Amino acid sequence: MIYLDEDQVRGLLHRDDLIGTMESALGAFSSGHVIQPVRNMLTIEEGKRYLGIMPAVAEDAMGLKLVSFYPGNAGTGVPTHLAMILLCRPDTGEPLAVMDGRLITEMRTAAVSAAVTKYLVAPGSRVLALLGSGVQAKAHLGAHVNAVGSPRPTWRELDDETMANALIVDSRDAVLKESGDVILSNAKIYAEAGEIFAGTKPVPTGETTVFKSVGIAIEDVAAARLVYEASLARAGPQA
Repeated sequence: MIYLDEDQVRGLLHRDDLIGTMESALGAFSSGHVIQPVRNMLTIEEGKRYLGIMPAVAEDAMGLKLVSFYPGNAGTGVPTHLAMILLCRPDTGEPLAVMDGRLITEMRTAAVSAAVTKYLVAPGSRVLALLGSGVQAKAHLGAHVNAVGSPRPTWRELDDETMANALIVDSRDAVLKESGDVILSNAKIYAEAGEIFAGTKPVPTGETTVFKSVGIAIEDVAAARLVYEASLARAGPQA
């Protein structure tokens, strides 16, 4: 078993490869080929300290992310999100790697947003607005909105009018448990992103689309698998 710290992960994880991996992982998830419970979030101190447990099993990857979400760290120099990912072989259960998950969380979130935007953005769009200044600040377009975060049932970042548009989510089960934007607005979910990627739901055209992302475990496990394979390739035959 190997250990990869954040600097090593940074050198092995590349955006273009990750976007395709997220498309495949979410397509498998929405097609029923992933075993994954909704994230178990333990509240240590409301509004300030949370601990999340996120396991997932796919055909080619199995693992678990342990993530601490500490909004109270904002402005202290310590990240609000810290994580570790354990990657295992799905056929034998053997542990393969432990790696830092903070950067993976950041990059896979961006990769999912990029993949969804590629499918849903209106043809000919040329203007991009970024709302927010943290590492998870993501794209919001004149005809497409990526809403990333606020993964608590009482937290919101979008109003009812915005949520009334064509709504795409990463996981129906997850947003109906975790997303205040969806729960409090009673928004109707059009599709999961994986259904769009797999072609089982058509891309809505001629209307504003909203992607609500709370982040799910298969994204982290698939990204960790990508990092692990890149590590083996870099090490060469002796690995």
